[in-house]
Amino acid sequence: MEPMLGMIFMVPWDWAPREYLKCQGQILDLRQYQALFSLVGNIYGGSIGQNTFGLPNLSGRTAIGTGRSTTGSAYNLAGVTGTETTTLSAANLAPHAHSATFRPTTGTQPVTIPATTGTQTATMYGVTDAPTSNSPASCLPATLAGTNKIYSNGTNKTAFAASAIKLDGPASTAQTSVNITTVTGGTVTVDPFGAATPFSNFQPSLALTFVIAVTGLYPNRPD
Repeated sequence: MEPMLGMIFMVPWDWAPREYLKCQGQILDLRQYQALFSLVGNIYGGSIGQNTFGLPNLSGRTAIGTGRSTTGSAYNLAGVTGTETTTLSAANLAPHAHSATFRPTTGTQPVTIPATTGTQTATMYGVTDAPTSNSPASCLPATLAGTNKIYSNGTNKTAFAASAIKLDGPASTAQTSVNITTVTGGTVTVDPFGAATPFSNFQPSLALTFVIAVTGLYPNRPD
């Protein structure tokens, strides 16, 4: 069967039969292949000003259908897409955490403890005995010495026993300054992870030779 001009075939050998050329992106003289040029033009390379045009380059590539895919991606005729390897960036990674190390710096820092005002309350306990006569002197506590009364200006004084005086509440404190050793700074190091090694995108493949018919039946365009 005579092939249609421009048809592409795969063959299991490494050469192109007569009236075929390999699809390796060669630049051809359009004056020699005018019929084929009238079909493909310069969409695969070449320049009309230089009377050249290019063939499709299928070396290391997979042919896909033109149009819009089911995922919405558009593929135009002669468009090249895809890469052999890919390196992931941070935007491609799932959320994750890295271990971090804190290395503190220490030093001596002055600390001032402010003074405080005490709120102590003194309570004194006296002794009251029942009077033994109608004399006022008999109503004084027996612990007071001498003849002076507790309301007089006499010089005789009697101290209360320590157990009879009670202090309640916090005592006042003076301002104090001390030096302490504490953390004054430091650095945080986030441990790196990964080597950014590119990985292959290749699907399981078998390399064959693509050839294009440079002569043959000229295809009729649809009405």
